[in-house]
Amino acid sequence: MDEAVPATPKLLSRATVFEANSAQPLYPPYIYTRSDPEILRFNIGRVIPVFRHIKTDHGRRCISDGYSRITAVDLVPAKSDELKEFIVMKIEEGGMQKKRTRKEWEKVFGVNWYKVTLTSLNTELGDPMQIEDIRNTLEALSEEGNS
Repeated sequence: MDEAVPATPKLLSRATVFEANSAQPLYPPYIYTRSDPEILRFNIGRVIPVFRHIKTDHGRRCISDGYSRITAVDLVPAKSDELKEFIVMKIEEGGMQKKRTRKEWEKVFGVNWYKVTLTSLNTELGDPMQIEDIRNTLEALSEEGNS
């Protein structure tokens, strides 16, 4: 019988900052998320492109916002004071609707969140969507910072 082999965490290919001033009012350097903490932790030290998700007259689009290194991923426990402060700030900035049912609020406050710390890099690489071999380019940048 084969033993169950845990899946290798995936390499993160990018970070998307949704409506940076409202949905992520502490960016830079922090992005709060409920998604994929294992993948984020696996990628600490790696360089990733960052995109801003913006509203336009024609809908929404992503634009390049440079490159950052993931330097930390910290747990923000459900119902903690830190989480409450972040959610209040997010509501005040227009990044989250205040009008919700009790069940909807439980989905916001009743789960753990993660605070991802990004350190911006000063690089002349340009738009990652224009770089043919972006994965190898990012790996080389990641190795530079770790040596």
